[in-house]
Amino acid sequence: KEALKFLTIPVLVIALLRVMLVSPREMLTVFFYICIGYLVAMAAMGYAEHFTGWHMPTSALYLADGEAKFQASGISYNPNDYSVLLIMAALYIFAYSLHFMDIRRHIIGYAAIVACLPIMLWNDCRTGLGVSALALIWHFMTKIKRRNIKTAIIICTLVAIGIAVVTNWCIISPRLQIYGTAFVSLYDSYGIGFGINGDKLYLSELNNY
Repeated sequence: KEALKFLTIPVLVIALLRVMLVSPREMLTVFFYICIGYLVAMAAMGYAEHFTGWHMPTSALYLADGEAKFQASGISYNPNDYSVLLIMAALYIFAYSLHFMDIRRHIIGYAAIVACLPIMLWNDCRTGLGVSALALIWHFMTKIKRRNIKTAIIICTLVAIGIAVVTNWCIISPRLQIYGTAFVSLYDSYGIGFGINGDKLYLSELNNY
């Protein structure tokens, strides 16, 4: 399911564009407009969810109470997946506008990220906020000529990342464990996988499950 969402569909779109003999440069432009359409639709849905408390029946937030009612999940099951997919589109728009548009149209890239920030905050999506901050910091550093200012920015960024890691270690630690186990499982099931629902049996047999 997740592989279909994050890998197969983009690959099929790329393959379709190549079959249509679209050049790589045109392909980037097509993706730019696809991302704009996706971002506008999904961000609008996220704002509507936040201000109305309405959610699709397929969402984990459906009929939620309390603070969860004012989060957003779009067409995804949970807010985190929705947030990450939203910021991925915004970052592509941001990068495209900086590299392929004149300076007056860079505002499109900034607007894409700014449109996502309230949703990232409502959903408490640290990943989305983190990558957005790093993208903006990197961009503005390219405009600074003085090396000592760049060094100061890098040091401040590393300190901020360190503080974020320490204060969120209770969230980061189990995720690192999951990622580590995922890489180890590649060697235990190389080439053939575990079979249907076999990954659950594999995980249940681990000492650190």
